[in-house]
Amino acid sequence: MICFYKPVKSAIKYQPTTLSSITTLIIDNFKYPAFEFCFDLYSSAKIYQTEKAEQLRQIQQPNTIPIVSVNPKHKTYIIIIGESVRKDYMSAYGFKYNNTPFTNKNASVIWDGLIAPASNTQSSIPHLISQSSYLDDNEVNAQLNNNIIAIANDAGFETYWLSNQGKLGRMEITVPRISAYSKNIFYTKKGEYNGKSTRGKYDTLLLPELDSLLSKKQDKPKLIVMHLIGSHPHFCKRLQFDIQFDLNNENISCYVSSIKETDDLIKSTIDILKKHNEDYSVVYFADHGLSHAEKYQDLRHNWEYQNSYQVPLIFFDSSEKNQIKINKQITGYQFVYLLSHWMGIDLNVHHDYMQYNLIDIPEQKDIQIKDWKNKLYPFDNLKKDPNPY
Repeated sequence: MICFYKPVKSAIKYQPTTLSSITTLIIDNFKYPAFEFCFDLYSSAKIYQTEKAEQLRQIQQPNTIPIVSVNPKHKTYIIIIGESVRKDYMSAYGFKYNNTPFTNKNASVIWDGLIAPASNTQSSIPHLISQSSYLDDNEVNAQLNNNIIAIANDAGFETYWLSNQGKLGRMEITVPRISAYSKNIFYTKKGEYNGKSTRGKYDTLLLPELDSLLSKKQDKPKLIVMHLIGSHPHFCKRLQFDIQFDLNNENISCYVSSIKETDDLIKSTIDILKKHNEDYSVVYFADHGLSHAEKYQDLRHNWEYQNSYQVPLIFFDSSEKNQIKINKQITGYQFVYLLSHWMGIDLNVHHDYMQYNLIDIPEQKDIQIKDWKNKLYPFDNLKKDPNPY
């Protein structure tokens, strides 16, 4: 009875209608240890074989966006992809707790207005770093072959992907297919992002790898993507060090402290660049935000609130001494054009991100996001979830 409690409860809740969906639901929720081990062993092997074949098939598809010219201003470009950070929990965007002291003083551009494409990692990142193809007014797909790594490869860059997310699992599907385009790949976790084997694997594990690759001098310009676990729920598990802020709530205190640890990692990244005398430009943005739950006692994934899409966008530049703050709302769709332009790669596309310099990009109206059914939905129609802290 105990073993079948959760499968029956899930069947009542989700009401599967086909034999296949019923079987899958029962297997996924049957928690008797011996059976669960066998089920997981089978499903893990199946996922591995399927994803390995899909990655090999995917990387055979080249970038199809024509490159007009390549004139990088810097020798090293780093994209730091944060995790689950809503901008109103960062002091760089006015939060009263000083959890981004390095960014506050050293960022060259702090952009207030980037709207993430979706409210979860696997839906949002492919659109942030790959071309988006609109099927109609309701649906949009990510053209995974037309991603920033493939574009950089064609432009003559040496490419690197350093990740503290998972490499293989039920939640690790589309992003690893993009990372597979990189010429140099480093994952701290060989399986899923949140399994028992991931304990103690913090974002700082990416720093020695960064230090090592920068020690090898080469003539080619470099693109390095660093994908963080950052502030992913559960927040206290993400902390490498002690909680640094007391908000009278452990979950939120850990969340605010995790953002501080990301700020510290950005500082360490730039310190390593300076150590190797690199001429650099670094951009940091988050894949999505979160929304409050349990009467503001926690933060979780939720597509229904604007704050789940309002994320930071921050640049650090070795040649810029002054800080610019930009307050313009822009979409994360076709963001790959902005990243390409930032790297000095001129693509044969007509878009604001390619036609204008960063500070001249006009504000965008009628921005849409993806809901949890992968359908487009007007951002302005979402509810608001203000920060009570």
